[in-house]
Formats: sequence, C-alpha cells, structure tokens
Amino acid sequence: MQQNCNISEVYSEMTMDAKLMSNAQSGSVLIIIVIMLAVLSLFPIIGQLSRMSNKDAYMQEKITAQADNIAKAGLLDAVSWFQRQPVQPVSERTYAPFPDAAFHPRYNIEPSLSATIDESTGIVNVYDLDRARGLKARYEVRRQRPLDPVHSSAVRDITALRVPGRAAGEGLAWYLESTGYIYREADPAKRYDEAPNQVVAKSAASTEIRSIQINPPAKAALIVNDHDNITLSNAIVRGSGEAGIASYSGSVGSELIGSTYVIGTPQVQDIPGVQISPFEIFGVNPSEMKYLADVYARTNSEMPQATPSMAIYYIPTHVTIPNLRGTGILYVDGDLTVVMDWQGVSNFKGVIFVDGDLTMNIGTAEADFRYSIVGTVIVTGSVSINATNRPMEFIYDESMVNDVRTQVAQYRQSKSIYYLTSGVR
Repeated sequence: MQQNCNISEVYSEMTMDAKLMSNAQSGSVLIIIVIMLAVLSLFPIIGQLSRMSNKDAYMQEKITAQADNIAKAGLLDAVSWFQRQPVQPVSERTYAPFPDAAFHPRYNIEPSLSATIDESTGIVNVYDLDRARGLKARYEVRRQRPLDPVHSSAVRDITALRVPGRAAGEGLAWYLESTGYIYREADPAKRYDEAPNQVVAKSAASTEIRSIQINPPAKAALIVNDHDNITLSNAIVRGSGEAGIASYSGSVGSELIGSTYVIGTPQVQDIPGVQISPFEIFGVNPSEMKYLADVYARTNSEMPQATPSMAIYYIPTHVTIPNLRGTGILYVDGDLTVVMDWQGVSNFKGVIFVDGDLTMNIGTAEADFRYSIVGTVIVTGSVSINATNRPMEFIYDESMVNDVRTQVAQYRQSKSIYYLTSGVR
C-alpha cells in the first residue's frame, strides 16, 4: 500500500514537471513569435528608410551632376569671351602691363553687352535652377588681379609654358578654370555662401585653350618646298592676282614658266628661307593640332559623311580618300591621295596642309562639273595632279584664307587637357 502511494506521488510529480516544461516551452515559443512579429513589423520601416536613403543618394548624385554641368557652362562662356575679342590673340599689351591682365570681362547695364555680373571676380553668372525648392545655379571664372598673388584657380596666360620661344603675356595659350555652385537661397540680400543661404553642391572644371595661327609663307594657290617636284596634267593653278606657285627651291622650268596651267603674278615665286615649317604656319605642332581638331580621322571611313562647316580636319597618317570636300583647315600628317571618278565631289574651301606627298587622280567628269580647291594648298613633298576631261583647279583666295582665320583659327579648347572635380559642402 505504501508502495502504491509512493508510485502515485512520483507520477504526480512527473506530471507536474511535464506541465511546467510544456508551459516553459510554450512561453519560449511565444517569446520567439513576439520577437519575429516585432522584426517583421520593422521591415516596412527599414524598406522605407532604404528607399529614402536611395532617393536622397539619387537626388545628391543628380545635384552633383548639375553642378558639373554648371562648371562646364562657365568654361564655354570663358572660351566664347576670348573668341569674341576684337584683337586676336588676346594679350596683355592691349590692356595692362602684367601677363594675365588681358582677361578682364566687363559689366554693362545693358545685358546684351555685359560679359559678367561681377567684373571684380571675373565671369560670373547666376540663374534659377529650381524655384520650387529655392535652388539657384552660379558659375565663376576668376581673373587675376595685379595686387594679388597668383591665384591657382584663376585664368592665366600660359604661353611661355606651351609655345616654345614665346613669352607670358602674348596670349597664345591660356589656362581656364570654372567653378559651378548649386545653392539654396533663403535670403537674396546675403551672399550665395552666407547663412542662411547654403551651398549644396560644388564642382570645378578646367582646360586650356590655344590660338591657332594661319600664316602661309607666301600668298599663292600652291606652296611647296621644291617646285621641281610638281607634275600637272590637266590641272590649273590660279594665283588670282598673287603667285600661282611659291616654293623655297627648284629650277625655273618651262613646264611651269609660260605654261597655260599656271596663272599668277608671278607664275612662280621664290620664298626666302629653308623649308616649310608647320609650326610657323599654324603656331602649334601636329600633336597639339590633333587635340584641337573638330574631326580626327585615321581612315576615310572615319571621315564624317556630312562634313562640318569651317572646321579643322586632322588626319595623322597616309590616307587615300575618294573625294575632297569641306571648309576650314585640312591637316594631313602624311601623304594624301585623292582618287575620284565623275561621281565624286571635290570642292574644298580653306587651307590644306599636307606634310608629305599630294596625289590626285581624277577620272572623267561631267561636262559641266568643276573640281576646285579655293584658298591655299601647302605641301612639303611632291605634287602630282592627273585629271581627264575636266581640269582640277587650285585657286588662291585671300578672302577665304581670312575667313578661316576669323572662324576657325581662334581660341580652341584642347581635348587632351580637361579636368572635372566635384564636391559637396
């Protein structure tokens, strides 16, 4: 009886322990469930915060990109200022006796005549970016001032650094830097960077510009080193009041003097000196011309189908092309061969420079079609022109050369020297 009683007590205790264990396990599960529900309830909040963070990052990236564009706009404005100046190149001798003083944009109450809103700083422009958010854009292209030390971010004449044998102040090469700002304007009476106004993005862009010269060694339709290296077959060279052909050397041959193919006053002109110098003609060497050009083509297939008007075309090697067209400067750093039939078009106006041999083979042309190069052609090597039916004409045109000087050979931005840095204050 006592044994049965003990068994009953043990069973009762075991049952109680099991219930306690079950209750404990149930409590643990309940706690886990509560924690999981709490975590799950946080997911929408975390997602919302993540979306807000991504949106903020996107908006900041967008604003920074806009600041980059504002800085670039300042550079374009500065290049345009240099190109608009009546005296080229823009040099200190025209304005004041220190090398960088020529860059001095002026304010005018007439907006169409004003280059800046703050001539004490340089070129400055401000415009609305987002009125709803109170955002404005501003760019500054700072100028050097005579009593200040040289400011590293201000415009400066770098002719002495970039052009051999030339001095600072001659205005042939300039360093430009533009700073773009996006700021929130709370008080128009305060400076853009003075509280309560706040700069939210800042970017700087810099580059160099070069002034290209057009100084042929003579006024002539065709300029060569040695006129003994000229072969003309059904080609006409017209000096139009100037020399037909100009050269540094060569014997006076009957194939040119007295020829009906060479028309000029004189027909052949001697040039004093040694030989054609590309640098003396253009003021830049081939590697610089490459980065100043509008069109850089290594093969004929890379030449644009629609040639831009008044442009610089640079070809860095020997090339054969089926036609010759366009206006401006064609610079070939090698031999140029033009092979055409009657379907081709060969009308180029401007300055052609070939640092090598020029060969033109022109097939049968339509009776009323005229192949011509108007301006001046300069060749360091040999010239061989062969045309059938209709002649190929080289026509000197001083007004066309002057148009190239005015429209093409002004300040141009170097594509090899360009920097862009962004930041946020």
